[in-house]
Amino acid sequence: MISLDLSTVIYEQEKAAATAAHEFVHMICYYRDYMLDPRPDRTREAVWLEEGLAMYAEIACGYASGTEPEIQSFAARPAKNLTIWEGGFLSDYGAGLAFVAHLVDKVGVEVLAGLVDEPRDGIAGVNHVLAAMGTGETYDSVFRSFVVANYLSGRVTSTPPFGYSALEIGAASTPLSCPQPAVGTASAPAHGALYLDLGETSNEVRVAVAVDGQDGAPIRAALISWDPAMGEASYQVEDVVLAPATTGGSAVSDPGYRRHTLAVWALGAEGQTASYPFRYSFGVVTPGVPQFLDVGGNHIFASFIFDLAQRGIASGSEKPAGSNLWYFRPEEPVTRAQFAKMVVEGVGLHTPEVDITAPPTYRDVKPFMGGTGDPVYPFDYVEEASAAGIVRGYADGLFAPWAPITRIQLVRMILRAAEAVGQPLAPYVGAPVFADITSAGPLYGDVMAAYAAGITGGSRGSDGRLYFRPWEEATRGQVAKMLAQLLRDIT
Repeated sequence: MISLDLSTVIYEQEKAAATAAHEFVHMICYYRDYMLDPRPDRTREAVWLEEGLAMYAEIACGYASGTEPEIQSFAARPAKNLTIWEGGFLSDYGAGLAFVAHLVDKVGVEVLAGLVDEPRDGIAGVNHVLAAMGTGETYDSVFRSFVVANYLSGRVTSTPPFGYSALEIGAASTPLSCPQPAVGTASAPAHGALYLDLGETSNEVRVAVAVDGQDGAPIRAALISWDPAMGEASYQVEDVVLAPATTGGSAVSDPGYRRHTLAVWALGAEGQTASYPFRYSFGVVTPGVPQFLDVGGNHIFASFIFDLAQRGIASGSEKPAGSNLWYFRPEEPVTRAQFAKMVVEGVGLHTPEVDITAPPTYRDVKPFMGGTGDPVYPFDYVEEASAAGIVRGYADGLFAPWAPITRIQLVRMILRAAEAVGQPLAPYVGAPVFADITSAGPLYGDVMAAYAAGITGGSRGSDGRLYFRPWEEATRGQVAKMLAQLLRDIT
């Protein structure tokens, strides 16, 4: 039995009619679940789905305007878990309505009767009905287009499967206001969506995104490129294909769009609260520069790292191999062998031919792979750097190729590299700058010449004074800054 407030029937007839349509669906579902479903497995339909069907009845009966508060509430909370009924909030109703409306737009109105008649509940019922209809769709595939449609609807001219025939949503998003590429961490909500908006770009560029989540997490992602000025051809959707084991992948847009949004969502168990952290890098494609997931446009050494990457001198590492997930690791140390390679390549002293010297300059840098006769890294680079006077090794005849390079060693190799190409750095003239580098000490001339050239700047101590810290290990970020600055000065 359905009871209606008489005053509502008299004074708010449209609301009363919409409520009647809504409650009739509940009555039908109850009858189907408890009277017609086979024993002993009679269960009530999942609340989120039954309420979605009941809300859709209001639209089907011509009372769509009454559902606007629910839709607006859901649009403001797109991360809400569709499969969790939180107590009858407006966003609960809005999420269920939007999903059912999208389902109807995508596979046809026949899906409604199928869902009501299906003994299975929730996601299992959706999957069984879609299979029985021969749609080739699943809950997962429908949820993907549901996420995209919720964002595009209200922003561009979009039609099913990435739009609605009877609703306008325009899901809320998070703007990324930092310099590009935008790099950060976030969490993908289970059965909800997160939208990250890149700032407006030129429509002549391509935009790339990389996502790296927890291994095995049920995260999904898509790059939505859009432009309201383009009419019916106003959007493009590129899946960020995430490898199942690593939950990582990337995507690149086509030119022609000024706006770009990363949509991320997660699947997982129905009715359970969960979120899955991930890292992202999102920005305009720069030829020759990997999409580093740990160096964004606001990183202190970003421009120097990107400079070396474009020159082919530094590339970071792809982890795992073949994943297209690149990390530069700016805080990690650099070995003496690694810098020997970087500096001879940077100043143009490296040749493809391996110069075999007999005997080798350093006892711990062998020219051949044991037993194979093949040249071995880093022999060629170290010998080239040694021949140019850039590296000198130690008094015991060793080079220590795998030892981390210190900041003073780095400065001295950079100064010698400038001399090797005929562009020595000018000596410093002025007062001492660093609290730990005295004018009477043996390091002063080299450190201050690098300081005068803008190659090094030191860092502030707790006492507010500037320190060079000559014996600290140089990080990859610091090495990138010093070497890139040298190359800018001499090339």
